[in-house]
Formats: sequence, structure tokens, C-alpha cells
Amino acid sequence: MFKSISKQMNRRQTYTKNFPAIINKIGVSIYILVCTHFLWTVSVMAGGIIFGILPANKTIYQVQKELSDSKTTNSGERFPIFQFWWSRIKINLKELWFVSWMISLVQLILTASWIWLSQTQGIITIGLFYLSIFLWLIWAIVSITFAYFMAAYPNISKSELFKNAFCYPLVFLLEYIICMTIITVSMTLVWNTIPGLVVFLGISASLLAFGVFLEIIQSGYVLKKLFSNWRRIE
Repeated sequence: MFKSISKQMNRRQTYTKNFPAIINKIGVSIYILVCTHFLWTVSVMAGGIIFGILPANKTIYQVQKELSDSKTTNSGERFPIFQFWWSRIKINLKELWFVSWMISLVQLILTASWIWLSQTQGIITIGLFYLSIFLWLIWAIVSITFAYFMAAYPNISKSELFKNAFCYPLVFLLEYIICMTIITVSMTLVWNTIPGLVVFLGISASLLAFGVFLEIIQSGYVLKKLFSNWRRIE
């Protein structure tokens, strides 16, 4: 009995000692999300929106990757997030403005067809309407995956990375659907309760969640493994 009481007392003391560190980590995480959200907005505006979306996504993933690096987080020094962002966004805008324009052009065409088909009637047009929505979502997911791959694998050619970004949503379609559903539902719930969090954290939090999802997929944790050991009983 006395041993259990002493264990509980030790646990409480441990929680009390770690509580300031936990609060500090939460505060730093929120600060980073707010900063990256703001930097993403500035990056998109600096690229004239259509020329800046892809460079902005890649730059934010580069910032998040650098922050998650053990050497950076464990050095005890404050990470120069604005200086790092500025050094990367200048390069990314120069290298990716045309690719970003092409991706945005396809997105605009799909959006225009989506709007036009919504105003027409007929069985065929209804089918084309939902097809355009599906293609719009797939293309948006491909562009975000492409940005993540460019940040994670800088030594691989862009053409090879784009092929992988295009194939990933098709190969891991169910995983992508689950991920996007979780992100969408979470953002909707937060918007209905505390809209300010979505305004100041929505983009950066969504990109971070999507990046974590891709890391999980690349680590081999896919839903197909859940059924790999099943055997048919005859």
C-alpha cells in the first residue's frame, strides 16, 4: 500500500516537473504553425497566386522538414525561421513559377468546367460534373504531394518526383481518401467551434498533417498490410 502511494507521489512530482516543458512545447508548436501559415500566405501573394502556390507549398515543407530535423531541434538554439524561409522562397519562385502556372492553369480549367457543368442538366452532364470534381481533387492532391516530394528529395529530378506524385494517389487511393476526410472533418469542426484557429493555422496545420500522412505511407504503414495475413477458408 505504501509503495503504491509513493509511486503515485513520484508520478505527480514527475508530471509537475514536466508540466512547464509541455506547455512550452505546445506554445512553440502553435507559434511555428502561425508563422508558417503567415509565410505561406506571403509566399503565394509574392508569386501572384498562380505562380506562387507550388513554391509556397514546397517552401513550407522545407521549413517543417528543417524544424523536424534532430540537429535543429536539439541544438538548443533558436531556429531562424524567417531567414531560412527567405533563402528558400527566392530560389523556389525562380525555379517553379512556370510549373506552378501550369498546375494552376489545369486547376482553373477544371474549376471552370465544374462551374459550367453545374448549370446544365442531363444524365451525362451530371456524370461529367462529378468527374470534374474528382479530377479537381486528384489534381490538387497531386500538386501538394509533388511539393512535399521536392522538399523531401531534393536530389531527385522533378520529372521523376512528379511521376511518383501522380501515381501515389492512385496506388494509395483509400489511404488518401481517409486522410483527406480526417483533415476536412477536423477543419470543419474547428471552424464551427473556433473559426480563428482555421484562419491563423488552417493552411500550415493541413500541410503538416498531409506531410505526416506521406511519411507514414513511405514507412510502409498501408491498409493493404491489414489484409496480407488473411487466408481464405474453404
